[in-house]
Amino acid sequence: MDSTLGGTEAAVSVDPVNAPVLNNPYQAPSKYWRLDRNLRAIDADPIRGRRPSLALLPVPRGRKTTTNLEFDLGNAEHNQLVNAIRYEVGRWRSAFYPDVTGITKQLLEWWSDGRTRHKLFFAQREAIETVIFLTETRDGRSLAKRVAEASKLHNDGIIRWAIKMATGTGKTVVMGMIIAWQALNAQRSRSNRYSRSFLAIAPGHTVRERLQVLRPSNDQNIFDDFGLVPARFRPELSGIQVAVVNFQAFQRRDLLAGSSVVGKKLLGTGGVIGNSSEATEDAAAMFERVLRGLRGNDRLVVLNDEAHHCYLPGVEREGALGIEDDKVAAIWFNAIRGLRTQRRLGPVYDLSATPMFISTAGRKRATLFPWTVSDFPLLDAIESGLVKIPRLPVDDDAPDEEEAVNRELYRRTTPKKVRSDRIPEPFGAAMRALYDDYVEHFEAWQVSNMPTPPVFIIVANSIPNARAIYRNIAGYQIQSPSEEEPGEFVPGALPLFSNVREDGTGYNGKLRTLLVHSKLDSDDEITGQLADEIRDLARRLGRQPSDSKSAVREVLNTVGRKGQPGEQVRCVVSVSMLTEGWDTRTVTHVLGYRAFGTQLLCEQVTGRALRRVNFDSFDDDGKFTPEYAEVFGVPFDFMPTSGKGKVVPPAERFVVESIPGRSWARIAFPNLTGYLIEPGSEGVRLDPNQIKPHSIRVEGTPTVTWVGGVIGSLDEVTMPLVRRQTAVFKTAEAAAAQFADGQNRRQAMFADMVRATSEWLSSGLIDCEDHALLTHPPHDHAVPAMIAAACTGRNSASRLVGEFDSKDISDTESVQFETSLKHTHITSKSELNLAACHTQFEKHVAEFLDQHEDVRAWVRNFQIGWTVPYVFASAQREYEPDFVARLFGDYEQDDCIHLLIEVKGVPDEQSDAKSRYVREWWIPAVANSPQTPNWLRKWVFVQIDDPDSAWRQLDWAVQDAYHLIRQSK
Repeated sequence: MDSTLGGTEAAVSVDPVNAPVLNNPYQAPSKYWRLDRNLRAIDADPIRGRRPSLALLPVPRGRKTTTNLEFDLGNAEHNQLVNAIRYEVGRWRSAFYPDVTGITKQLLEWWSDGRTRHKLFFAQREAIETVIFLTETRDGRSLAKRVAEASKLHNDGIIRWAIKMATGTGKTVVMGMIIAWQALNAQRSRSNRYSRSFLAIAPGHTVRERLQVLRPSNDQNIFDDFGLVPARFRPELSGIQVAVVNFQAFQRRDLLAGSSVVGKKLLGTGGVIGNSSEATEDAAAMFERVLRGLRGNDRLVVLNDEAHHCYLPGVEREGALGIEDDKVAAIWFNAIRGLRTQRRLGPVYDLSATPMFISTAGRKRATLFPWTVSDFPLLDAIESGLVKIPRLPVDDDAPDEEEAVNRELYRRTTPKKVRSDRIPEPFGAAMRALYDDYVEHFEAWQVSNMPTPPVFIIVANSIPNARAIYRNIAGYQIQSPSEEEPGEFVPGALPLFSNVREDGTGYNGKLRTLLVHSKLDSDDEITGQLADEIRDLARRLGRQPSDSKSAVREVLNTVGRKGQPGEQVRCVVSVSMLTEGWDTRTVTHVLGYRAFGTQLLCEQVTGRALRRVNFDSFDDDGKFTPEYAEVFGVPFDFMPTSGKGKVVPPAERFVVESIPGRSWARIAFPNLTGYLIEPGSEGVRLDPNQIKPHSIRVEGTPTVTWVGGVIGSLDEVTMPLVRRQTAVFKTAEAAAAQFADGQNRRQAMFADMVRATSEWLSSGLIDCEDHALLTHPPHDHAVPAMIAAACTGRNSASRLVGEFDSKDISDTESVQFETSLKHTHITSKSELNLAACHTQFEKHVAEFLDQHEDVRAWVRNFQIGWTVPYVFASAQREYEPDFVARLFGDYEQDDCIHLLIEVKGVPDEQSDAKSRYVREWWIPAVANSPQTPNWLRKWVFVQIDDPDSAWRQLDWAVQDAYHLIRQSK
């Protein structure tokens, strides 16, 4: 059965309670848990393949009783369009991305081969691959027509594409990839598919500030932080236009009242916003104001973040909350519609963890936007280890209760009203129990040397209840009847969360607990007692009452960040919902005290706790080790985690950084991005002795396809016929580009390579099934490189030189990053304070380097951003050697020599390819390139594969370096 839609059972038995993570985060999910009729994972072998995308979000039920009866939504509930797109994108990926522009292919290979600074998750790659496939390929455009039909039907004729990615899987990076792909293609193409102008629309201040990283000029822009494009393309992004705005910016201003927004009302089901005052700016003036930073009349690529807020209003909603949602949607959707009217609307991409319609209260089912093209849901994210696993109560010892009490606390608590001096039960008992668990986590984090504490979230249903909970756990100051004497301080009931000292003598030095409201993230005014609490918090932060909202928002948005205002916050009490886009990774506990009418709301609240702490903690199979969040009062779960789980503290964090004053231990790196062959003065010829046997056969791209209906005959569709001479010319053209002076002597070089290609194909060592295959991936890349490598100069030997990055040389002068790798060595001969190693074997080698008398300086090459380009499986890749050492000389001397060290316990085919490219390509190219300074030209490589003889192998490599020095003299 097709692996995309699910198939046979996996052979290996695993346990969803103790080993919930099934898949490697960098690869397509290949297994998924069965769900029982309560929609919780069954303790049985997972199913092999990919869980189908579902058109409806299933609602897990917290029944105490368990069942092994498997739940089956049936094909009617499958999202047929997403599943079809997913399958075709998988086939296209396997064929190495044919039928796209040259720049697109280079970007796709860059992203898929791990050449970015931070390796991209499969969820991120699949999202951008889907968008590109539907835009550029012939097969994709036929599927895109189906998406367009569904979108137009629900969006007043506008075409939108929705990308569903679970919270914590990296939507912002995908936005950056979309911008890079669009902009770089727009530089080289006149096609209206692409643009260099972008408009990112956010639901509030928090997301707007976070999305500033999409602007290439931002100091912390995502293109540099993640290395999203090859360095040679980076300058081309500097001229693009990216505007990031709140959706509220599209409200028309009352011209009499300045910037205030008045007289807004929703008219009918069409979602048209009217203004009761005639003195309001018109649409043209509003767009001129909002889009002031976007010059010219380029079509705008629109990126809607948290796009579930943007829809055509009129869908039946649940009560007052639905009316408020429709008001937001009307403003946001009308902005998109207005851009179309102005003929400035380009492609519209919706990104959300929950791009769904909420249906009526009777069904409480959430339906995906019909224009959804890619779906990486929460279950996939959990099974890939990309997010924390929410653990919820599924059983307890309460008598005669069908469901666990602590799942639906608000419904079971009486009275509903909370007082600061009295918390009603069972909510109070649940809060104390979850707090006791928090204390264990807090102590474990201290032992693990975490820089900030874990975070506890409480979501309450109303301002009075939230304020009462806040005052109960954080303490408060009683208002004094006399202005001359301060009021008495009351400590909080939960000591770790108390903002008041336990002895009642005043406030603690730093805020431990915050009271917040979603209005902090908007321009709406906060009034009443909540406003008093916000102003009080602002005073404690040394800010003026007029600046209270931004002051508290700044603390909230920096919770869990070392050195920031919110670094010591331990508890956040929120009204109704936490601010969207709040990306704190250190949340460990969630307590809900409100009605959760829909499963979508459950997912949105729980999602605030699901961002992982560590992304460098793997098991022996390369899967992320699981992280957990404890959740009470939110009736939502997918994992059968009964009872209180064992506290698993996060791994200890270490800061790796350059040490001031150790410049003598600096290591420099030549930044090669590829290789070129520099021929002799009279061109090149094929050297028969350099030809290696090779087979050119069908790999992913079929030559013949048979198509047919339910009955009737089959028709044959064949790959387009390519004459041998045409294939030779195209291959020769690509081979000529492998040479350093191919552009300057194009005609002569092309003639040489036509001759070399014909001779190569006729050598008797090449098994070519069909010459047409030479023009199809992966052979269109691999064969030209092999032919060029087998050529030599006619009168003088050709030589390798390097293609260099825009920055020829980098070094270890300004390195700083955090890691939780547990094998660390405190260095004495490295400019970096620590060597963070993946294995004990690597740590031993680090110790040897510090001890060896011939090693002047060295560095552990981890998260420094330096790699060696190589080719494996017909694709260019990036290799990160484990260590670089400088032997004998100093950088002021030309006899300096460097040693590249790879630590590999069990060599394999790919490691052999890396070693071969270092020795046969990288080292000669560095030595021959004019960009390389003299003191950086000499290199030796060693692969250490035996821990017991590591010192001996290192010593042999040093001896090889001695021989190299003697030869050079």
